[in-house]
Amino acid sequence: MNLSELVIQARGIAPPMGEQKGKCVFCGIETEHGHEPSFGDSFCNAPLLSGGNVICPACQHMQTAEIPGAKQSAGKLYRSNAWYACEAGVGVIRFPKKEKKEGEEQHVARDLRSVFSLPERAPRSILLEPPEPPFVISLTRSYKKSTWQALMRLNGGVATSRERFPVGCDYEPVYIDHDRLQRDLAKIDSLRTVGGKILLSKAELESGKIGASGMAKLVDGGFDVTGIVGYLRARANDPVWGIMVFVA
Repeated sequence: MNLSELVIQARGIAPPMGEQKGKCVFCGIETEHGHEPSFGDSFCNAPLLSGGNVICPACQHMQTAEIPGAKQSAGKLYRSNAWYACEAGVGVIRFPKKEKKEGEEQHVARDLRSVFSLPERAPRSILLEPPEPPFVISLTRSYKKSTWQALMRLNGGVATSRERFPVGCDYEPVYIDHDRLQRDLAKIDSLRTVGGKILLSKAELESGKIGASGMAKLVDGGFDVTGIVGYLRARANDPVWGIMVFVA
């Protein structure tokens, strides 16, 4: 089972059936009910395709599903949201709401309960406590990229274990080791805030490039500056570390 098949099973929907026989360009399965691949001029995911000649019903659903109540949203449901899926259903993934500051307008998130029936989860929470397998976790930073198409490259994108599992984030799918995840988040937490105050920004943690203010805070806090800088620079090009910082 790949991620597209798990999603339609979890939502209990019948995917759109086509009339063409062939191999799906996204998941690679053979089908007798495929759709003609039709991509706009802005489509830039050619490297993610499997070299087939049709789009299977399940992937056609992923490619065309709309956001309820949104205009011109064809294909955006799974692209413009972070989400998770398991046999019990599909749920949205969102960062916890920030405390509203005085005079600040409160953003109201779109109600997606008609399509995402499972409880809303936070990115950090879903990685630390994923659903029972099989499951899919699709994150996004851009809210514009089809994470699921890249995630499909990792053995169909479906996790079969909670100890080591695939996670998509835009076009950088990775495997997460749960034990290492816990260690990484603890490390990030220790460098992110001290006494309720920001120590290093997420940009500094992810890039390893610490500004003068961050350096001063490390020195004042009695940290091993050389060791921390060396560690962050060594992890700077690790996409797994990037996701850990993103969800922290």
